Amino acid sequence: MRCWSGGAVAAAAMVLGASPVWAEGAFEGRYLQNRPCRGDKSDPANLKVTITPQQIAYGGGTCAIRSRRGEGSQLAFNVSCRFRSGSTMGSDIVFTRQRAGVWHMTQGDGDFEADIYRCPD
Repeated sequence: MRCWSGGAVAAAAMVLGASPVWAEGAFEGRYLQNRPCRGDKSDPANLKVTITPQQIAYGGGTCAIRSRRGEGSQLAFNVSCRFRSGSTMGSDIVFTRQRAGVWHMTQGDGDFEADIYRCPD
């Protein structure tokens, strides 16, 4: 797996409704990509992901949430991303809950995948 950058995207938030996966706890927070988060200053900055109700910020740029929906153990987002290079891209992203604090992310048609691990508050 590679870090989100260039054409790879991240995403999150708007109003979801009563999705079982959403009801289990807040999705927003700080995460680390592809490895458990220690929550100290040793976590690599380029792997940090912050998800708010309006956007997802990561090493490669920021994605604004246009819409989201939940079904079963999945959250699906439609996002518009602006990369650090200045280019923009729209995409669909699906987060599938793996276990407490761990989500598997698939971008678009599966051309990019990553796991994100929740960091301690």
